Amino acid sequence: MAMNSLLQGNPPAHLLELERKKSSLLFEAQLLKGQQQYAKAADKFVQVADIERQWAEWAEKEGLNQLTIIHRYSELSCWAQAGNPYQALRLIDHLLASAQLSPEQRADLEEYQASLHYQFMHWMGEWSSASVPVH
Repeated sequence: MAMNSLLQGNPPAHLLELERKKSSLLFEAQLLKGQQQYAKAADKFVQVADIERQWAEWAEKEGLNQLTIIHRYSELSCWAQAGNPYQALRLIDHLLASAQLSPEQRADLEEYQASLHYQFMHWMGEWSSASVPVH
């Protein structure tokens, strides 16, 4: 679906350019992930998260609530894929506080939140038993 079909506003040219860049970054991130180059993939996902944040901020200022939600959801997904579930969970909390969510969107976010929370707690548990060597 073309981005323009989702908009009632007129996004600035720099956001349209970032949208094109985002597609390439996502492709690269998935390719790197498939090659088990996780740190490089994470870098790409972080760049995409930043693009999604910029879109969400613009959409919010324009009063395009559903577009804001779409970009925030994409942003939090990118943070999770970049290995930062804490940031993703913070964004979920922010979104769940919104009155603009449909019941389906709320249910989807709550399900994703539960999955991320479980993964985050497991990850934190793994780190709590590891210690940093001190010399």
